[in-house]
Amino acid sequence: MKNKKKIAIIAAACLIGCAAVLYLSGMLGQLLSNYAEWTENGGMSGQAQMRPVDWNPLTAFGYAFTRSGLQALLGILLLGGGIFAIVKLHDKFDGKERDPRLEVELLPLSPHLPESGHYFDGLHFDERGLVLVFRDGDNLHPRTYEMQVVFSGAFDGLRVTPLSVFQDDKLMLLAEKAGVSRPKFWAFSCRYTNYFNWCLQQFLDGEELEAHGRHYVLAATDQMVEVFSTQPPRVFFAAFGMELPEAEEQAYPSCNILYELP
Repeated sequence: MKNKKKIAIIAAACLIGCAAVLYLSGMLGQLLSNYAEWTENGGMSGQAQMRPVDWNPLTAFGYAFTRSGLQALLGILLLGGGIFAIVKLHDKFDGKERDPRLEVELLPLSPHLPESGHYFDGLHFDERGLVLVFRDGDNLHPRTYEMQVVFSGAFDGLRVTPLSVFQDDKLMLLAEKAGVSRPKFWAFSCRYTNYFNWCLQQFLDGEELEAHGRHYVLAATDQMVEVFSTQPPRVFFAAFGMELPEAEEQAYPSCNILYELP
């Protein structure tokens, strides 16, 4: 009984959806037809006025099967397909992380980072590898630090994207999974995110990458940087106007010091 009711509801929804699409294509078909007629009569330089669209459902359904109506229907289907593809790609790369194996940890950075004001100042390559640069300060506030997050050796994925509403939601989800409400600096080490799983599918050594790879996410102000790598990053930190303990200088060396991984 429940299955019959469910089938009836689905069938009714399909009929209503088809009727709505046909009605909309008929309305657009009328608009296209009236516009073509108006341009043939001189358009804005002529004396004729474009006929208004008839909202009557019978008229709209009739126009849906004309040439202009079919063109409108094709446009609606293409637009709907494009929106569907965008949503599916968003779910695949940047949507909610749905893998039940999802693992998220805070990426340890310098404890001397300020509470706010961080911004991403670009990336470059040097002898150490891939260097991500983060700073604070602006025209009204002095700079207090420069931090370089360095990925040595090869990395298997890199994305730099502007922060959007979807990205903000993703960061909040990662923070919740990591057990924090609002970290001082948005930096995470993850496994089995959508991007992690996608990277595994792109390489022949997927099993090795799955065993040792991590998806690193760092976000500041309006930019988010994501790196897929089998080696953890090394953090270089330079403070301005503050004295760091010697132990901190050893854990987070100055930004102009090169290093070698063991």
